[in-house]
Amino acid sequence: MCRHAVELERHVTFIGETLGIEPRKHIPLYLSKEPPGECSGGSAGCAHNDGVNFAMAPAAYHELGHAVACQINVFQAPVLSEGFAEAFIPRPGWLFGEPTLYEALHSSEKYGNYVGEGAHFIRWVIENYGGEAVTEIYRTTPIHYPYRSPADGEGIIAAIEAVLESDFETIEREFETDLPYMFPPFRQCADIPHVERGPAGEWRFASIMDCDDESTFGPYVRLHSAESQWYNSGAMMHQGFTIDVPEAGEFEVEMHGVEDVDFERCGTEPAPTKADAWMFGSASASTILTNKVQLKAGVWRVDVAHDYGDPAPVEVIIREITEGD
Repeated sequence: MCRHAVELERHVTFIGETLGIEPRKHIPLYLSKEPPGECSGGSAGCAHNDGVNFAMAPAAYHELGHAVACQINVFQAPVLSEGFAEAFIPRPGWLFGEPTLYEALHSSEKYGNYVGEGAHFIRWVIENYGGEAVTEIYRTTPIHYPYRSPADGEGIIAAIEAVLESDFETIEREFETDLPYMFPPFRQCADIPHVERGPAGEWRFASIMDCDDESTFGPYVRLHSAESQWYNSGAMMHQGFTIDVPEAGEFEVEMHGVEDVDFERCGTEPAPTKADAWMFGSASASTILTNKVQLKAGVWRVDVAHDYGDPAPVEVIIREITEGD
């Protein structure tokens, strides 16, 4: 786990602060390398009714979102419960197809496009009405028992109208008109140091990767690639920092004692359309595949990964490739 428990605590605290509630002090979470046997259908995670959570590392943020939501209300329709959990994970999420809020609110599907739309709706309400509005919607919508009955879409709509103090036709029109393709992930580049560019035009990061040190996190679960076999289900120690890239270019990443370096662009504004998704770009350099990355202008989060093990020195040097190099 390294210091990942601290990061997960920050995640829970942030959700509580955003919603205006006090999360309970103890939330049991059991992480496993394989899909937990306590979860049905080979799911990557689940939150039990007694408040105990089981998850593979990449699903931990999602399941902890459920744990906080259960303090507000239990057994919600999937578009709200799954959308809520997805809205707070620290990974970019995008909208699939055209928004169809009415259909999503009436859906009983726990997976698929409607869940993504639910996450966008939760985020849209936070951005436009505040987190406490989400809390009140979640608190006042009808209870939905999964697999026993269809979602009460009309009951959900009535609760939304009451909290947002508008008729659903107006809310739906504003939502579907204003909705961006992607929102910046919450806390995407928080709680990590910034590295300035040196006189020689290089960014240098040197540290000791030590699982017992507060600067070392793990497992690595930020990008979707963390779920691949290459990452051994997230079983990596990592440290992060940010850099400010003044203009787009190709960069060489020199690595010492490092298996992989992941880059994700820190989003400051929503991406209105799919064509604007470059605003949340990602890149990866590794000792196996390539040590060159293409980076757009902007602030980037850089995560340096190392296999779990004894404390080890790591160093990363990032320099721009110019003509003639």
